[in-house]
Amino acid sequence: MAKGDILEYIERDIPAIVRINEVLYKVELGYYYGLIGNEVYTLKITEL
Repeated sequence: MAKGDILEYIERDIPAIVRINEVLYKVELGYYYGLIGNEVYTLKITEL
């Protein structure tokens, strides 16, 4: 997102549905364990 973009939550669930500048996206949270055993979180954002 850039300065001036508009973010609106449509559905606060798993996965979330958001609208960014009038375009719908599905947002999924993922994670994996790094080499030293720490958790690394990821966001997968897909246009609907």
